[in-house]
Amino acid sequence: MFVFWKCHKDWEDWLMGIIAEIFRVEDWRRTPIQVWASFVAWVVVAISTNLILILVEWPTAPWRLLMALLAGVLSSGLVRWLVSRKQPVSANPFE
Repeated sequence: MFVFWKCHKDWEDWLMGIIAEIFRVEDWRRTPIQVWASFVAWVVVAISTNLILILVEWPTAPWRLLMALLAGVLSSGLVRWLVSRKQPVSANPFE
C-alpha cells in the first residue's frame, strides 16, 4: 500500500510541476485569440463528446476516444476558421 501511495504522490508532483511550469513560462495575456480559443474548443468538445458517449453507452472505449478526438479537432478547426474571418489578415498569425 505504501508503494502505491509513493507512486501516486510522485505522479501528482510530476503533473503539478508540468502545469505550474506552463503557467510560469507562458504569459497567457499575450496569447492570440486564435490559439487559445481553438484550444479551449478542442478540450471542451472532446471531453463533452466522450462523456455523452459514455452516458449513452454506445461504442466501445477505443471508438469513443477516436470520436471524441475527431470532434475536438473539427471544433478546433471551426473556431480557428471563425476567428480568422473576424480578424484582419496579417502576415504573422502570432501578432
